[in-house]
Amino acid sequence: MLDLAAAVIGAQQRAAKAKVAVEALEPPMLHETIRDIFLCQGDFGWMWYVFLTGFCMANCRVILSSKPDITYTQGITLAVVTCYGGSTLAAILCGHPVVFLFNQALVPVACTVFSVMYMIPMPIIAVMNSGIGSILISTTYETMRCHVLMGSAAIAAKTLPAFISDTYPVPGVACLVCGILGGCGGAFLPFDKGVTPLDKGYNWRVASAVLCSAWMQFAMRDPNTSKYVLSVFPVFEDTRWVSFAAVAFCACVPLLQAALPWFRPLGDNPLMGAAKPAKPAAPESKKKD
Repeated sequence: MLDLAAAVIGAQQRAAKAKVAVEALEPPMLHETIRDIFLCQGDFGWMWYVFLTGFCMANCRVILSSKPDITYTQGITLAVVTCYGGSTLAAILCGHPVVFLFNQALVPVACTVFSVMYMIPMPIIAVMNSGIGSILISTTYETMRCHVLMGSAAIAAKTLPAFISDTYPVPGVACLVCGILGGCGGAFLPFDKGVTPLDKGYNWRVASAVLCSAWMQFAMRDPNTSKYVLSVFPVFEDTRWVSFAAVAFCACVPLLQAALPWFRPLGDNPLMGAAKPAKPAAPESKKKD
């Protein structure tokens, strides 16, 4: 009897392993491929360098356009600070090593992009400002910005659990603050800018950083809220879809804003341009008696 039970269990285990092997051989669905592309996972890990290059190009364009007389040394330093300032602030707050010090691809990519754009700025910026160029730069920039946001929040989630109080079971404020800094902190560096980026009110980057940080926290990390999200949207049990939802939001809304200039629910997007103010109505001519 025991031998029969063992044989049945063994057959079930072999069947389960065979099923897993078959599933592994099945090609991924289209939506899974798109998810992996934007999350730089699986066979699409190389897309991380594509998104990073576009991210650095967008920042370097701002530097070269706003400071046309900048020297090479000043520009390349400012490029690194601007590209990685948000994640740097988040890491410092958490007592974590700064990301561009241990990820050895970050500084070389930023320096290479700035060097090329510094030597031949006009042709590159002209392509970036074209219709297709604007879409590609916006998509790559926003995708990488969201990755920085998620990475900065993850630093807080991994570093601070041992130090939080008993008020709440998981780090909450820290993940939100670090996510927001990762999503828009570079706009406030160097520190001599102060809060001038907020002089004209909040913009897309600040608002989207707040929303995405809150989404990642409440849908994935917070046990008291994530269960309600999963009860409504079971697909988010796979946390890759939680991350993809944030990336898709950051990448798609600017394109929608570009197609519909009046659609600015989260403020102006510095990368896609500010909304054009409405022309004042012409004064009515006085009728002669």
